[in-house]
Amino acid sequence: MSTIATPILADEMPRFPEESEYTKFIAGTTEDAIALQKAYWGDCGPLLEAIPEDSLSATMEPNKRRLAIELLERGLCLPFNPELSLRLIEAGHDQKDPRATLLLGWRYWFGYGVETDIERAKDLIDEAMLAFTSYQTRVTKAWTVFLNGRQVPNYVHEWDGWFVRQVDTEEKKVLFAYHLLDGALILPDGRLLGSRPEIASKWFSVLAVKNPEIQYRYGLLQYAGRFGEKEQGKGDATILMAAYCHHPQAVMALAEINLKKGRDGVAGGWESAYTWYRVAEALGIDVKSQLRTAKMNLSPLDLYGNDPYLKNMFDHRMEKLSSC
Repeated sequence: MSTIATPILADEMPRFPEESEYTKFIAGTTEDAIALQKAYWGDCGPLLEAIPEDSLSATMEPNKRRLAIELLERGLCLPFNPELSLRLIEAGHDQKDPRATLLLGWRYWFGYGVETDIERAKDLIDEAMLAFTSYQTRVTKAWTVFLNGRQVPNYVHEWDGWFVRQVDTEEKKVLFAYHLLDGALILPDGRLLGSRPEIASKWFSVLAVKNPEIQYRYGLLQYAGRFGEKEQGKGDATILMAAYCHHPQAVMALAEINLKKGRDGVAGGWESAYTWYRVAEALGIDVKSQLRTAKMNLSPLDLYGNDPYLKNMFDHRMEKLSSC
């Protein structure tokens, strides 16, 4: 690693802008934002109470760490210390804080405190940009706000333009989510991104809101373990939400999942499968053979259709959710 670079980028690092929207974004809490505003007028007391100099460490709480990084790099209330700031940035990146990843990419791009490494910078920029994508259609604003006066790398603008072209229709957004999962995205400079299941899961969860078709597809992918073991157990619940919207494929998928549970001896499997097949029948799907299989495994009371519990279960499942 090279010695800390201090021309232009460091020596001319601007002070914080005084607009509260920026200070709130950097500080993370209203209290810290107020402390920042007081610091502009020379009152560092509240700020140093919130972030004492002897508390600066890699294990700091993320919002405090972000604020400390800015103070150290600008010499506001804390001594100018870009070396310590770099250590805090690297710790934030290791803890998957996208804003720390963003700043680390910026440093590698300009060689600020590290040896210039454009390829490494691009990898970090990709990671940081993707962390913002599922919440907005343009992501440069997140960079420019958090970089807070720092020069924005050209690649960020290229990335943003590329991203907007990828998601300018609902169909493209769905395709983008699948590409994130399959690793098929070609980045603005021609590199292949590779599979990003965690980011893909966020995309599907956003796209699934009030969209039973996407909710059903998302649930199937979860159930198949495409997003990892942590998400796999949520597949049933996601498909269930689409089934309660009477999405035909979701209703059938949930019935078959419960049919398997019944065969595996899980309590309630046959009853649940039977009532979901009843819903499928009400939706006009031919499920005579499936109903017969499920019905033959019910109790004698259930078999003759005299169980009020099953009737109530069916009636409940015929009522669509308000979110559909």
